[in-house]
Amino acid sequence: MTLERSTHVTRAIKELQDEIFQISAGVGIGVKIDVPDIRIWDTIKRVLNNTAGVFTDITGNITIVDVAATGTVTVSGPSVDDSVTIDGVNFVMRAAGTTILQTSLTLEEDISFAEGGSDAATAANLVAAINSVLGRQIDSVEASDAGGGVVDLKAQQQGTPGNAITLVDSGGGLTVSGATLSGGTDTGGVSSDVDNTGDELHITWYDKPRGDDASG
Repeated sequence: MTLERSTHVTRAIKELQDEIFQISAGVGIGVKIDVPDIRIWDTIKRVLNNTAGVFTDITGNITIVDVAATGTVTVSGPSVDDSVTIDGVNFVMRAAGTTILQTSLTLEEDISFAEGGSDAATAANLVAAINSVLGRQIDSVEASDAGGGVVDLKAQQQGTPGNAITLVDSGGGLTVSGATLSGGTDTGGVSSDVDNTGDELHITWYDKPRGDDASG
C-alpha cells in the first residue's frame, strides 16, 4: 500500500512540474489544432478563448486528439475459414459451436474465433480474439466493437509507427479498410466543439507520464 501511494504521489508531482502552455490560432468545429507535444494521456488544465481581449474559459469544449493509426474490419456474410491478418497475426473464423482454444503464445499459429448468429455477433467474437493477443507483439493493435458488424482497430503505439501495421483479408466475408492502418501522426493536437475561427486560444496542459492509468 505504501509503495502504491508513493508511486501515485510521484506521478502527481511530475505531472504538476510538467505544466506546458501554448498559444494557438482558433479554428472551426472539429478541426485539429496542432499542439505538437500533447498526447491522449495528458491532462488539459485550462483553455481560454481570447476574442478581442475578452477571455472565456472553454476548457470543457476541448478534446485531445488521438494520434494513433486506425483501421477497420467489416464483417458481412463470412464463410467458415475466412480470415483477416493483422500485423502478421492470422485470425480465422471457425464454425459456430466449434471449441475455440487460444493456445498459440508465439502467434506462429492461427488464432481462431467463432462464427456468431449474426455479422454483429461474429464481429464481437473477432474483437475478443484480437484483444486476447494484446501485448504479445511490439506494435500490437487494440480492437473495439463499432456495431453493425464493424470492428475498429487502433495501434497501441501513438504516432506514425502504427501506419506500418499491415492488414490483409481473405475469403470475402471479412474486409479490411486498407493495406495498413492509417492516420497516425507524430504531431499531437486538440479539437473544439465550438467555432473559434479568428480567436486566440491559450492552452495549458499537464504533460502526464504514461502509466497504467493512461489510455491511447
